[in-house]
Amino acid sequence: MIASGIMLFFPDWSFEFFCFYTYCGISDMLDGFIARKSGGGSAKGALLDSAADVVFIAAAGIKLLPGIIEAVPWTVTGIIIVAAIKISGYGVGAVRFKRFISFHTALNKAAGAALFFLPYLAPFMDLGILCLIACAISVLAAIEEFLITIFASSYEPDTKTICQPQKYNGHNLHK
Repeated sequence: MIASGIMLFFPDWSFEFFCFYTYCGISDMLDGFIARKSGGGSAKGALLDSAADVVFIAAAGIKLLPGIIEAVPWTVTGIIIVAAIKISGYGVGAVRFKRFISFHTALNKAAGAALFFLPYLAPFMDLGILCLIACAISVLAAIEEFLITIFASSYEPDTKTICQPQKYNGHNLHK
């Protein structure tokens, strides 16, 4: 989380910014994996990981979004749609499960990867197409997470997909 904060002190899209951006992204990808493989994973660790994700996304957004929105203004609409779905899902999860919930789905990971690699690919590909891909994956991930939140009979943070066999409100949908 500290490295995410440090990113804010460097110029937008600068080499120094990208050094910290890369460090934060790689450490985010590896921390949960290492914790699970070493047997050190915990509910508190998962919550801290989610908090670190929020801080990283916020810091990266503050630095990267102004340039992206200037070049691709409709990206704001995609961000609003994803935010609305995610916030609605968090609200439903808080009511249903009496806690903050976040699922580690494959689509959420794909959305994170698309968003993470977007600034690296921007010099080589059309930014509008990159934003379209990132927004589409992010919307699908948010919808899937929302549906899991609505239909799951219990909170299983490591649910990989809505297609994963489990009971939804007492019914196994995958027989």
